[in-house]
Amino acid sequence: MAINVIDAIEYFDASSVSSISTPYEITAWDDRILIVTSPESRATQATSVTYNWVALTKATEVYNGNYGSVVYYLVNPPVWTHTLTANFSATVTFHLMHIIYATGVDQTTPLWATNTKTGSAQTKSISVTTTQANSLLIDTLWANWGVHSVSWWQTYISNWWWNRATAYKILTAAAWSETVSWTSTTFAAYWYVVAEFKEAVTINNWNFFNFF
Repeated sequence: MAINVIDAIEYFDASSVSSISTPYEITAWDDRILIVTSPESRATQATSVTYNWVALTKATEVYNGNYGSVVYYLVNPPVWTHTLTANFSATVTFHLMHIIYATGVDQTTPLWATNTKTGSAQTKSISVTTTQANSLLIDTLWANWGVHSVSWWQTYISNWWWNRATAYKILTAAAWSETVSWTSTTFAAYWYVVAEFKEAVTINNWNFFNFF
């Protein structure tokens, strides 16, 4: 079953609170996955993320001091409109998270290759050796200066003022080393992660994980 990204949005909250919540609708599709990248409030990272009170799994993360990037996911999120919440360790002002909803993702072992990287550069790049064709690649970046362009994407979501960017790509090539990058307005420190999510297997037009 081919992967399809149904929705990719940014959620921003300027209130002074220790958690942020937003209603989020999951429509009825097979082999669905909910992905949340880098929920944060300035230099304060989220301690947990939940959807309908179910905890999302942390796929990969990188931190350097107070700053960093992280990817969370939840397979088979319940259909309907439920509450998506990111919890923080303190009460802080201004909060941000990127939300991606996709279908056609393996429900048993969705997460495959990951990589993390930190450094300082104007063009920030990261490579990952993917495991199969037709998978979904997610990358998210925090940089000390505004991020303004991406080297590859089908869609990207970002908040320039927060120096935060997330992008996704549905791969069509067989497994190989994929390099992604963003370019900032100037030389800057960055914290970068990338994660590959595997396509669900189909047998004779039936979805393997829903067949039994």
